[in-house]
Amino acid sequence: MIIYDFNGNILSKDFREEPGAILIASSTAENVKTASIDEQRNIKTTDYEITWKYDLSKIRINENEIMSYNKISSAISKIEDKGTVSEFKEMNLITKA
Repeated sequence: MIIYDFNGNILSKDFREEPGAILIASSTAENVKTASIDEQRNIKTTDYEITWKYDLSKIRINENEIMSYNKISSAISKIEDKGTVSEFKEMNLITKA
């Protein structure tokens, strides 16, 4: 991932090098992370746990079916004027999406 400032200058080529940077999307067989960025430069990330119809140790993903996504946490961060990211609110949730 490359992090840019609002003028298009590269701040970091690897988000792990930048303090305060966050991973905005990822996926595994068990979990999904999504993100959105609004006009005020707020980043909302949400983590979901995937509920499969059949146990993944017995039925492969391509032969299985997702029953639901259970929201397990959510966080809101802000992209500052200098291009850094500061996390300012986190919410732990147990809901179904």
